[in-house]
Amino acid sequence: MDEPLYRPLKSFHEGFLVKLSITAGAASTMDIVPFVQSAPVPGARRMEKSKEQEFRRSLEAKSEALKNDAFVETEWLKFCEKRKYACLSGLLGHNRVMRKLNAHGFLVRLLYGRRQLLGVKNLVCCETHREVIETIFDEGMI
Repeated sequence: MDEPLYRPLKSFHEGFLVKLSITAGAASTMDIVPFVQSAPVPGARRMEKSKEQEFRRSLEAKSEALKNDAFVETEWLKFCEKRKYACLSGLLGHNRVMRKLNAHGFLVRLLYGRRQLLGVKNLVCCETHREVIETIFDEGMI
């Protein structure tokens, strides 16, 4: 995923590895090793100490927030709202031009009625229909 498309995103450049030490007859330990990548050159390296402290504080705050079910639900709904038209474009097989036109829902509103979209919902939500679609793709039927 070291592609120029992702490089403007701060989240692309930061991450962490988990170092696990397992010793027979002793307690296991786990350590988080923060790293940066492709900033500005490709490759991963350990964060500088000052940046690492900030990263760990941020990670702790995120971990604490994830304990709150209401927060998780609100963030999930925001995520879905922001990406709804891109997801629908992918599901409906839009090409690049059509995806651009649908960035704000223009094509969905123009070309698809509620009944058609409910049919798509049925294909995705119904376990049997979804399994048929997965099999068609997995078995190379198209």
